[in-house]
Amino acid sequence: MALSLLPAPAFSKEKETASKEKEGPFFQFLATLGGGMVHREGFGAFDLALTGAGKGFYVTAVAPIRFDHNGLRVKDWDELNDYGRIIGEVRYGERGDKYHAAVAPIKAWHLGTGFLVSGYESTIDYEHWRTGLVGSFSWLAAGFDLFMDSVINPSVFGLRLAVRPLFWIDGDGIAGRLEFGFSAVADIFSPKSKTASGLNKAGVPIHETSPLVAGGIDFRYPVVRSKRLEVTPYAAWGRVATGDGAQIGLAIQTAFKWFSFGFLGEWQWLGQGYTANYFDQAYMVDRHTFTTIPKRVALESMTHPRMGMRLGLSLGFDPFVTTWIMLDLDQIGEFNTFGAGLEIKLWEMARVSASLYTRGFTTPPAFVKPERTLGSLTASVRFLEYCEVFASYFRDLTFSTTEVGNWSPSDSFMLGVRVGFQVPIVTEDDQQPKKP
Repeated sequence: MALSLLPAPAFSKEKETASKEKEGPFFQFLATLGGGMVHREGFGAFDLALTGAGKGFYVTAVAPIRFDHNGLRVKDWDELNDYGRIIGEVRYGERGDKYHAAVAPIKAWHLGTGFLVSGYESTIDYEHWRTGLVGSFSWLAAGFDLFMDSVINPSVFGLRLAVRPLFWIDGDGIAGRLEFGFSAVADIFSPKSKTASGLNKAGVPIHETSPLVAGGIDFRYPVVRSKRLEVTPYAAWGRVATGDGAQIGLAIQTAFKWFSFGFLGEWQWLGQGYTANYFDQAYMVDRHTFTTIPKRVALESMTHPRMGMRLGLSLGFDPFVTTWIMLDLDQIGEFNTFGAGLEIKLWEMARVSASLYTRGFTTPPAFVKPERTLGSLTASVRFLEYCEVFASYFRDLTFSTTEVGNWSPSDSFMLGVRVGFQVPIVTEDDQQPKKP
């Protein structure tokens, strides 16, 4: 997982990511053989994946077959959302392209300056899969971003509309870069009862629920933009349920031929019943059990306003290493979070990536023993063009078997090998004789 420290723009001109589909249309077949543990329970795996790509589209269908000592692993298919596993990915474009949409598990999704949605992920626990939808669409003077946590049985929705009211003056010049955004997010089945009445057949806590709605406005203004430097002040006001909050910050990004650096500093005013970045990486777990109660109940129990801050740092050594850290502090320590990520690439031969998310350190010594910890470490080595050995480890969460509605730390890992082949698709353009 890698996060940009800059508040997310809604305009593709501000992003330099280019589409990876340069090799022309193709079909690809991959088979994976491996094994490991999910929540410390052993399994074997034999997966088949078929991919087709071309003209900006990328479609993957997966047959994920897991076995345990009882045969086919039942926990992989005991919820309606689990059938989203079959959709490996359906995508048009890449993040940063002018038009981008994807159906896949959501990873590190932001809306605008991140004051409501920051680093959101749809799937936290492998046994409770959620294949979501994200999209970014931009034009010269307007754009919008959206997400939905599941395409099968959705609960969480988000949308941000953005406009550049002065774009008509000088296009992407000093006036035209001023951007205003309007965001709305809803969890239509937000747990609201303090305790769970029991567990459903898939082990998910049963709470009383009702819609929770959040919204707000933001602005970002890249006052300095050059080939090597961008300086962006930004601000936002938001409301979650009945609580209000505001933020003001500054993001600085530099980029050189082989080195990039980013810094972000932000001050937050957090009103009664409000916290920043409410829909974050662990939200799909915390909505059920934040400490011992749902996150919404914890939010409603706040009785006084307070202040908070966010600090972020990113470093890149192109094309080999990318790393970042992000610290969010709240005067109520249960809402303090820390995130970090690292990715190392050795051309196309090997890759290592790691991520860490922690929440709930009320004192400096408690930083090393937070209430919530999520982490991952993955590595892969490619021997031939379509032969790869991989390993992955996840510090994750599973529902407690002793306390109804609570989560317990757990571990999952997998080792395996992928083999396959790719077949190019010949189009009419390829058959045309080349002009001299």
